Order: sequence, then C-alpha cells, then structure tokens
Amino acid sequence: MTELIKWAPVWPYEYTLKIDLDVPFLTKEDLYLWIETRIAILDRLGFLLDEWNYVKTKHGWHFWFKIRARRSLTDRELALLQLLLGDDHRRATFNLVRAEAGSFKVFNVLFSKKLRKKWPMEKLMLHVLRLIIAWSLFETVRELHEEVEL
Repeated sequence: MTELIKWAPVWPYEYTLKIDLDVPFLTKEDLYLWIETRIAILDRLGFLLDEWNYVKTKHGWHFWFKIRARRSLTDRELALLQLLLGDDHRRATFNLVRAEAGSFKVFNVLFSKKLRKKWPMEKLMLHVLRLIIAWSLFETVRELHEEVEL
C-alpha cells in the first residue's frame, strides 16, 4: 500500500495551487528553503503538500503545489491560501475578486508572458470586473438553457 492510499480517507480533497513568485535572482538553495517554508505554512494551516513543481520565468518563478485537505475548500479560501503562500499581490487581488464573482477556477492561471499593457490598477480592475461579469452572465444563461431544454 502506498502512502497516498493510506492518506486517502484522511485527506480526501486535492487541489492545485498556483503561485507566481517574482524574485528572479534566487539560487537553487534559496528556492528549496522557500519551499520548506511553504510546507511549514501548509502544515500549520492543516494541509498536506503532496507534490510540487516549478518553472523559471522572465521575472522569477511559477510554482504548482498539489495539496491535500481534510475538507472541501471554497474558491475564496483557495485564493487566500495562494496569497498566504506568497503569490504575487496583484494576481492575488484579482483572484480574490474572481472568487467572489464565482469565476476563480476559470481565470486562476499563470502566464509565461504578459498578455496586457501596463495599466494602473484601478483601470485594470475595471476591465477584470467586466470580464468576470460577462463570464458570470454566460454561465447563468448556459444554466438556464440547460434547465429549460426538454
């Protein structure tokens, strides 16, 4: 029996957290120390780190942490957990707004290159909110359509 099977009854929920760490000059030793501190944070909050992976980017690193939880987590809790693990504050702001709007899972992505201009946060937030509203309307219409189909 593998360790994963032993954990299954205790840690039934699995999530992938995405962390954007914009610190490009870290050494391999620095990264491993940073990961050890993420494990300590997860342990303190009652989660288990199952797997992790990372890639180098122009501005730093993208991390994927596969965690296990004893209970189901809301989108807001997942967005907040990513922030607590060191996610870029701007990305975390958008993800928390997305979680409130119900579109976190769709837009919780890491990009290898920027897909937007450098805009002031207020202007960018307005566009993100419009996108979230549009997505929410699309989902509502789709759900209504499914309900009325015979």
